[in-house]
Amino acid sequence: MSSGLRFPYAHEPHLSADQLRRRYVVALSLIACLTIASQFLMQLQISDQSYDSRVVNIAGRQRMLSQKITKLAYYVATAAKPDAAAQARSELVDSLDMWQLSHAGLLHGDPSMGLPGKNSDKVIALFDAIEPHYQAVVAAARAVLNAPRQDASFYQAMRELREHEGKFLEGMNEIVFLYDREANAKVAFTRRLEMALMAFTLLVLALEAALIFAPATRRIQRDIHVLAEREQDLRLLFSASPTPLLLVDRENLGILHANQEAVRLFGVPMEELAPAPLSAFVPPELEANRIFFENLATGGMLNKQEASLRDAKRVSIDTLMSVRSIRFSGRPVLVLGITDITEFKKAQQTLAAETRRVEEKNRELALLYETTRDLAEPASREAICRGMLQKLGERLGVCGGAIRLLNPATHELHIVASTNVPEAFLKAEARMPLNACLCGHAASRGISITEATSGTQLDIRVLNNCRKCGYATVAAIPICSKQQALGVMTLFFEQARILASHELRLLEAIGLHLGVVIENLHLVEREKQMAVSEERNLLAQELHDSIAQSLAFLNLQAQMLDESLGKGDVARATAELALMREGVQESYDDVRELLVHFRIRVDQVELQEAIRSTLEKFEGQTGLRTSFVAAKDGVLPSAANAIQVLHILQEALSNVRKHAAASAVEVVVHDGEELRISVRDDGCGFDPQGMAKDGGSHVGIGIMRERAHRIGARLDIDAAPGRGTCVTLILPQGEREGEENGIGGARIAGG
Repeated sequence: MSSGLRFPYAHEPHLSADQLRRRYVVALSLIACLTIASQFLMQLQISDQSYDSRVVNIAGRQRMLSQKITKLAYYVATAAKPDAAAQARSELVDSLDMWQLSHAGLLHGDPSMGLPGKNSDKVIALFDAIEPHYQAVVAAARAVLNAPRQDASFYQAMRELREHEGKFLEGMNEIVFLYDREANAKVAFTRRLEMALMAFTLLVLALEAALIFAPATRRIQRDIHVLAEREQDLRLLFSASPTPLLLVDRENLGILHANQEAVRLFGVPMEELAPAPLSAFVPPELEANRIFFENLATGGMLNKQEASLRDAKRVSIDTLMSVRSIRFSGRPVLVLGITDITEFKKAQQTLAAETRRVEEKNRELALLYETTRDLAEPASREAICRGMLQKLGERLGVCGGAIRLLNPATHELHIVASTNVPEAFLKAEARMPLNACLCGHAASRGISITEATSGTQLDIRVLNNCRKCGYATVAAIPICSKQQALGVMTLFFEQARILASHELRLLEAIGLHLGVVIENLHLVEREKQMAVSEERNLLAQELHDSIAQSLAFLNLQAQMLDESLGKGDVARATAELALMREGVQESYDDVRELLVHFRIRVDQVELQEAIRSTLEKFEGQTGLRTSFVAAKDGVLPSAANAIQVLHILQEALSNVRKHAAASAVEVVVHDGEELRISVRDDGCGFDPQGMAKDGGSHVGIGIMRERAHRIGARLDIDAAPGRGTCVTLILPQGEREGEENGIGGARIAGG
């Protein structure tokens, strides 16, 4: 019995199991190779010997056939009867053919006769020596067969046949004896090879016994001794393991032994734990434990199988069970390793819950992002609201919805958009007073409200129309901007549902975004109205400066004409009529100029091209010479500002036509740090200071200054009586690039 752990192979040389296995495989492979090689060589030698015997037999038959050919030729020559001669002649033909076929087969091989045609150099030399005699015998036998017996050639053939047949027989005897000697030599070589292979095989077996079986026997003996010692070591390791371990009987699954960690885990003394069945602490009615016991019954090893244990206080413990089957004290047992994963499972559940929360947050952010993106698209208020309801219906399972906006004048909520809502509901709740029903309360208080239609906590009569439509739950989300209620978004659900706090926060954020967009649409609408109002004021001023004054003049002339006609002063009436005709023509020119003035569009048109077009029209209407000095390429203001620039240019040209009495007009565009557009004429000019005292309204200077102020520019006027006038529009760099208006600039094309 050992008092501690021992490692019996640590201080004595030995062969490992892998080394023994490799040696055994090598030995078996070598024996197998030797056996196969021996069989192969033996079969090869046997095959050669069978060929050798066939060759010897056929070579011996050649001697007999040569004698038979001579004998049959004699019978042909001496036969008394024709029938006997014919019989001898037929046999001679057959024997001669067989003799020739065998001779060729011995030399070159013939598979049909079993002749390999493999001859040694000595055999070939002997065949070369008898070849003349062989050919002479063949020729003489053919002559005997073909020549008449009375012919002299017949008897000459008989003499040659007897002469050469004897010499052929002598040579063939040597060949047969040589064939026999070579065959015997092969048999002797085969016997020696067989003995050598057998000796080598015995040597391999001896080496296998010495190098494999002997070390394996010693190892087995040591292992048996070690197993006996390690049983006690196993008990010590079992007790000292930091992991809870159970030793369980494999047959009845009763607990045989447990270490201190297992005792601490179950909270049961050793004397109560050891004799108890495993099922007392691993309840088999639980699904995970049922699978665990089924796997145990199969006898297989388990690795980290989940199971739920119960300690002495009936508290559940989540564990991973690892099972190994061993023999202990001569009996099959199971070693159960237990890992407590209760805290890990809790952490895993917490992580899963956090993951779900993050996923939900990501979905909310995605919905908020899509909503923000959709709200940024240009569309009408009704289209934006309807698109928002459709988006929420797809993502939140909303069966219908409506958006109401507040009318500040009447303090009523008006439905501006809806989806999947019955027409009867829309008619019944097209207008709703603020503070009325669920939607009115949500809008007036600025808070989200979710209520079931079956019963409400509000102390008012609400949701009647919602109940009639079959909605189970109604959610009202305020639409606000800058802490001011703009309306309410109502969502309808067919099933009873209370929105979670994160869903309400998401909907409130969407309501804020929607409120900002609606407020921006209101601002844009008001801005357009203000722009139209300003343009109307400018139009009114221009009408007052031109057509209104002309009409007042015509009215005065008409009164004077009436007075002259009453007095019968025809000459004076004719003069006044000429003045009226001139005034009407001037009013007509003013109207045409105003029409051209307010048809200006600079979208996608180069400013300098528009200036050229304006000058061409001006020259065609007035007959005045015009010239244009263009600038290099540069950035111009936005399209809206460029229109104002053209209006100022046209107003300056209109003043030239009306008041300058000029013969030529020059427009110069200078592109530097500031954009400068100058309109210079060679007319009569005027006194700017005197004009300032009069207000300058009758020459449109006020209108030009007001337009210049609207685009952030300034207007300089250089004039004096008798030397013409120069009106210059100066636009700073920032205003040219559209920084104030937030609109991309146009580009000057070089003239």
